[in-house]
Amino acid sequence: MTIQYVVTKQEIDSLKSYAMYIRHFNTAIGILLGTFITLVLGLICDETYLEVKVIVCCTMFVFLMWFFLLKLETQSKIEKVWECIKKDV
Repeated sequence: MTIQYVVTKQEIDSLKSYAMYIRHFNTAIGILLGTFITLVLGLICDETYLEVKVIVCCTMFVFLMWFFLLKLETQSKIEKVWECIKKDV
């Protein structure tokens, strides 16, 4: 049995927009995570400019968590749109 949903153009546009945001968040998270790992490995191998590296790592960690939270918030918005779509059936 196939379930078909009636989806408005506005809901489709919202879902597309949210999917684009999540794609951008994933890209930013990947770049920050790669840079963070590189800096941590650099900290292990070379301890020159230790204070600067620790500050940069902490700042990157904050941005990384911020992007994770934005991604989770966007995913919850997608779930709300789908709940509205399923409720209309």
